[in-house]
Amino acid sequence: MPSCPTCLTALPDAAAGCSRCGSFAAGSQVLLTVALTPEGGPGMARLDSRFTAGPPVTPQPDRTLSAASLSASPPPPPPAVIVKLRVVRGLRVGAEYPVYAGRNVIGRFADRPVDIDLTAIEPDGQVWSSRRHACLTLDKAMLVVEDLNSLNGTWVNGSRIRAGGALPLKAGDIIQIGVAQLRVDVEAAPPPS
Repeated sequence: MPSCPTCLTALPDAAAGCSRCGSFAAGSQVLLTVALTPEGGPGMARLDSRFTAGPPVTPQPDRTLSAASLSASPPPPPPAVIVKLRVVRGLRVGAEYPVYAGRNVIGRFADRPVDIDLTAIEPDGQVWSSRRHACLTLDKAMLVVEDLNSLNGTWVNGSRIRAGGALPLKAGDIIQIGVAQLRVDVEAAPPPS
């Protein structure tokens, strides 16, 4: 009768391992299943004693895995877009103003610079925009318009934004400041060359 090589407990003839200490009997075949965790974490091994008899077998890998092939690839970045404001009503219909990442101040250039200057869009004598009227904030793929406590208000699709309030925008929305109307245009950025 064979005995366990670790604890010397007597083993039945067909036993692949010791029921007392968990060691496997000398000469038994064992199937080793290894589950790898992503991000280089520790693997987890499970011993399977389905194969109990036969000559010892030296395991041979069926393939070699590199750390690079096991690491999870990051999700693809969101598609790059170009956001513009296109004048649809005012003196310069069709003019475009690019919207850059971060804050873009809309108003009249006077004592302080603005990113989107409405001076050339509003007719003389009908100046309804404030010097710092509204702000567009582009963060990743989110575009938000905020009224900067303007005197005559900021309107989106015919509804007034409350003073100091903000509203998310989407492609095709119309922002009205005074007599000027600006449409939000979004297009895919050209692929990098």
